[in-house]
Amino acid sequence: MIDGQFSLMNKINFIKQKIKSFIPKEIYNYIILHRLNRHLIARLIHVIKNLYPKIKYCNICGWGGKYFFQDTRCPICFSLPRHRFLGYIISEIVIYKKKNVLLIGSDMAEILLFKKKGFKKVTILNKEKRFITDLVCDITSHQLVNDSFDLIIMWHVLEHIHEDRLAVENVFHLLRDKGHFIFSVPIFPKGNKKTYKPKYGNIEDRTQKTGHPDHVICCGTDYADRFSKLNFNIKKTVQVSDNSRSEIEKYHLNINHYAWHFEK
Repeated sequence: MIDGQFSLMNKINFIKQKIKSFIPKEIYNYIILHRLNRHLIARLIHVIKNLYPKIKYCNICGWGGKYFFQDTRCPICFSLPRHRFLGYIISEIVIYKKKNVLLIGSDMAEILLFKKKGFKKVTILNKEKRFITDLVCDITSHQLVNDSFDLIIMWHVLEHIHEDRLAVENVFHLLRDKGHFIFSVPIFPKGNKKTYKPKYGNIEDRTQKTGHPDHVICCGTDYADRFSKLNFNIKKTVQVSDNSRSEIEKYHLNINHYAWHFEK
């Protein structure tokens, strides 16, 4: 029993050291204290059993293995398909590594991505204090200085905001001239072409009608049209389905995800 416990602890320490070798310290501490320990044994077994062949990859933390954990999650950084979609398209914005970047409502996988890719001036804004947060405020009623950022990211955030048009209008003012705004929302129901706000009652009704207990809008592929009155130039609409089947399977991307790239 003692030998078995010692062997298990060695494996746990090995995994921790492996994570520590390629993840920034503050994010490593969060993962070890809050994420790794939540499903420690299951994830440890998953990592050990699925080292080879490396046919699935996480472009957030660098993990590679046979299968993702619980079918969709990276066993190391807990990234989901939507995070790896951002990781897949981030190569288009590496020119901003030395510019001022604002991440609004980002979770740990997105923060890890920007730190791993070498972005130097990243500010993290959340409505409330959670994990790594630099600014605590509501983007619909902020008092930040206009013309402050070169790049702003809102990744699966706007579908949670009742006043999403106001949020994007404030983003426009926060951007410097020629600044860029990149955002993504889930398309729901699958294949939905027209955005609408459903009426709902309790949490169960809301979840059924919007696809999530915290979503307030059903986003369609026309979602970017909601911001047509702002003076943005739409540089690009990005669809997961535009990628090859092999790339979609490699990163386990969701073909129902869209993103838009605006320029001020």
